[in-house]
Amino acid sequence: MKFVYYRDLRTGHTDEMNWWEWENAQKDPELKTRFELIRVVDLGQSIQERQQEKVVAVEEDPLQCPLCGMVAKTETSLKQHKTKKHG
Repeated sequence: MKFVYYRDLRTGHTDEMNWWEWENAQKDPELKTRFELIRVVDLGQSIQERQQEKVVAVEEDPLQCPLCGMVAKTETSLKQHKTKKHG
């Protein structure tokens, strides 16, 4: 049994989906550009094999709103966005 950790590029959120769902998403041109692969987890592997896998680090964007995922152009515009949209 495999599943995939991915990042939704529109919102910046990370989540997981079954391997077969990931394969279907990669066949759809719209979904293929929307998701970024973080790593694949195969539950059939031994613990030692899983520990040897390299984990891809997902960098946080310092200008991205942690509440809604909007990416600002400057620090000031991010602060203004947070104040206006999230109080």
